[in-house]
Amino acid sequence: MNTRRRQIIAAAGAMIAGGAPSFVSAASRVPIIAYIGDDRPPTRADFENVRRALDLRFANARIKPKLEFVTSVVNRNDETRVKLRLDLENLRPTIVIARSPTHADLVRDFKMGAPILFFYLGNPIARRLTDSLARPSLGMTGYVLGPSSLIKRREMLLRLMPQCRTLGIFDLEFEPGPVLYNDSIIENDPFTQLKKRFYYCSTVSEFEEFARGRAVGKVDAWDIPWSRFAVAHGEEMAREFSRIRIPVMYPRLHFLKLGGMAAVQPNTDESGDVFAAQVVALLDGVPIENIPIVQSTRYNFGLNLQALRKVGINPPISLIKVADVVIQ
Repeated sequence: MNTRRRQIIAAAGAMIAGGAPSFVSAASRVPIIAYIGDDRPPTRADFENVRRALDLRFANARIKPKLEFVTSVVNRNDETRVKLRLDLENLRPTIVIARSPTHADLVRDFKMGAPILFFYLGNPIARRLTDSLARPSLGMTGYVLGPSSLIKRREMLLRLMPQCRTLGIFDLEFEPGPVLYNDSIIENDPFTQLKKRFYYCSTVSEFEEFARGRAVGKVDAWDIPWSRFAVAHGEEMAREFSRIRIPVMYPRLHFLKLGGMAAVQPNTDESGDVFAAQVVALLDGVPIENIPIVQSTRYNFGLNLQALRKVGINPPISLIKVADVVIQ
């Protein structure tokens, strides 16, 4: 058994017994920024984006923070928890950037004392990552897509199909509850005139059964929020909705190449600059509750004209001109 394996097993035993080691602040002249994420190419690209932004911010600084990538899968099982704890304990970061809310929650559970910057697609208050967007006081701040992404997607759908009265919302990741996840993001819903019907699936077989059932046709159009299911099974989704021939607004531009009719994708290129600015503020001694959570307001809009015409929609020239991507 190697040394690393013995460390993980020992730490796991300590955690189960309630005796997990506590973090001690590192007395180092060089601040260490831990960036936690899975090892997928998009996450690595985001890490490099943050690195470039920090390099620009500290180009003339005498002491520059060191950015370290901490690889961790996105789940909360014991092995993930122990490995992440050990990695951070060895690194002793001054600030943590968590690319997923799961990682942000885990680091907060560790009670290591370092401020946490998170990235989140939805409503961070409903997710209990914070209690306020303007004055976050739970030890975390960050960057979120928030309500603006959802509002923009539906706005563009209604510009394509102003006669829509009943909207199907296919939230494939979150279970239904007293507060529906996506709509809970909007405090003042500008789409109150729409009747909304929510549907939930978790497997491809469930989705295919749904797409061949009666319920799928009881709406005028579909809004597909981002979910891990939609990303993993985009081809199946685009194929089935194209067969049904009901207008759909997708959450990412790559759905257009799969046959999707329209998509609104949040542009998160600014996230590196946002995190760099928040790091600067924290290192300057600004209390985290005085560093607001930043909401993205940038998007890319795309149209697949052939797919639109199949469902009887001929978008106006004015809408085609504002599209970032147009597939003829």
